[in-house]
Amino acid sequence: MLSYISRYLTFMTIGGIPTFVEDLKIFKRERLNWHYGTTAFAVSNSISSLPFLHLISVVFALFALIIYSSTIRVEGLTMIVTAIIPDFLMGIITGGWMILVSGFFQLPNDMPKPMWIYPSNYIAFEGLGYQGLYKNEFIGLTFPDSTVGTTGYSKWVDLLILFEMGILYRLLFWAVIRIREGLIAKKSMKQKHNSIMDISSLKTVEISA
Repeated sequence: MLSYISRYLTFMTIGGIPTFVEDLKIFKRERLNWHYGTTAFAVSNSISSLPFLHLISVVFALFALIIYSSTIRVEGLTMIVTAIIPDFLMGIITGGWMILVSGFFQLPNDMPKPMWIYPSNYIAFEGLGYQGLYKNEFIGLTFPDSTVGTTGYSKWVDLLILFEMGILYRLLFWAVIRIREGLIAKKSMKQKHNSIMDISSLKTVEISA
């Protein structure tokens, strides 16, 4: 059940990519009209989504906080993916990849190290969510067999890392938007310069004639 909830929210959040693509189109138009900048768009978009994400995540204290931080983090990742490649399929691929290397289907120690553990398993947001949820449910229980899993640090550390990743993804989204905006501005200035040069050349030819 725990893994189902985490995966369900992951792919439901990815389902918001088409709407965010439309938001980016509006932002580009308003930005060209100098109505507001990249920072205002990134901050307002993040703040406006937080209350809704909180409402759909509230169940119990830690359980709700882990789900809340997971949805914030996934939404931040989808914002980055959409800003780079505005394609719904890329969001699904990214979410599936994060689940694949999270350590749920295969323990991290059993994964091939060059790619799957370093760095994939360490940046896979699903793994931290699973750890926090499982620690909350099972730590302290006694089973006839030996203890399985990593309990070397608190479940609150998992929660803290999840929130930090959510903030990091927002900052990366802002950086991607700024870089793309700069590239578009340079391209636009170059086109205007070429257009002015063409008009000047045409006028010179007309005067000479």
